[in-house]
Amino acid sequence: MKANSCYLCGSETFEHLVTFPDDPYLKRLSGLKEPSVTYVVCRTCGFVFQNPTLEPQELDEMYGEKYRKDLPDEEFISRNTVFTDGRVRWIEEHLGPVPVLTEGGQAPGGNGSAPGKRVLDVGCGAGVLLNSFKRRGWTVKGVEPTAAYAEFGSRRFDIPITPGFFTEASFPGETFDLITLSQVLEHATDPGQMLRDCRAKLGPTGRLFVGVPTLLRPQRPIHVNTL
Repeated sequence: MKANSCYLCGSETFEHLVTFPDDPYLKRLSGLKEPSVTYVVCRTCGFVFQNPTLEPQELDEMYGEKYRKDLPDEEFISRNTVFTDGRVRWIEEHLGPVPVLTEGGQAPGGNGSAPGKRVLDVGCGAGVLLNSFKRRGWTVKGVEPTAAYAEFGSRRFDIPITPGFFTEASFPGETFDLITLSQVLEHATDPGQMLRDCRAKLGPTGRLFVGVPTLLRPQRPIHVNTL
């Protein structure tokens, strides 16, 4: 693992926030002597992030092979579909109509409500969220670093899911009306670059949805005042 400067301001002055020893995911990596996760607060700008983070080769091993161990069963898919259906409705309600541009640069019908809106889900897992979009009339694509999950989702939902990591070079010549990063950005070694890569793949009126954990209500308490 490697130490990093602040992703936002570049400062190297931090305050320790919390360390979780024996992380169940990091323990899956070969040769990692200290499988703990530490979060720090930048003393310059207040940004909270994981530090240290995985090296490139550890990143490939984790998300390419070790992060997702078992393929989802039908119970998992059914349970998560309830959540993803609600998330899609929330996105549509809060983002408003996503304009769909024709080659001439005009939204068909003038109201942006034409079918065929294009969505890309980055880190899409087995494609459950994409399937919820698909059933509501979206044209969907996904990218997922765990090849077995990408293959499973493509077959199970008849959705094009590309195995590998997302970069600006992904999907050459294509742009999207909406890109979703649902519980993905916090895993990126360079979140700023990931956001820039997303911007490069959005159309002129494209939207970006980002869902990340909240410090106020984490899965594991980190402070006596945590809600």
